[in-house]
Amino acid sequence: MFRIATAILATVFLSACKRVAEPSLVLDTDIWVLCTAEDSCNPSLQRYFPRDVMPSLEFQRDGQVAGYASCNTFSGTYTTREKDSVARLRIELDGMTLNPCPNAPFEGMYIERLSRVRSYVIQDNRLMLRDSVGNTILTFIPASLTQKDRKQ
Repeated sequence: MFRIATAILATVFLSACKRVAEPSLVLDTDIWVLCTAEDSCNPSLQRYFPRDVMPSLEFQRDGQVAGYASCNTFSGTYTTREKDSVARLRIELDGMTLNPCPNAPFEGMYIERLSRVRSYVIQDNRLMLRDSVGNTILTFIPASLTQKDRKQ
């Protein structure tokens, strides 16, 4: 009886492991830094900020999101789900510092784009946030990659 129970448990465990795909990057593995024209993305946003004050986004496992908009910081929540083979994402910001900033117009545009996010794709070390019709509105790279680039 013990052998049968062990065999059943092993089968259940192994079949459960096969169904779980380990993506190379998921939302909460790193801090995401806005990708610029130098990185071949978001070329229209390059003129708004110097490379050392790039906006960022951090997804935490408990559903909290926090970030930096190049001068001010923000926080909120996010939800994800898969629907029709699309990774859905909704970001709800509920707090932001209000420091006077030279990049205020950009910060407003960045925050507005975050509010329009409805899905995401992670591909080639890039996080692409998309609007309700699937257009990529912001692209990020892992901060760990930008730090490696700066050290070289």
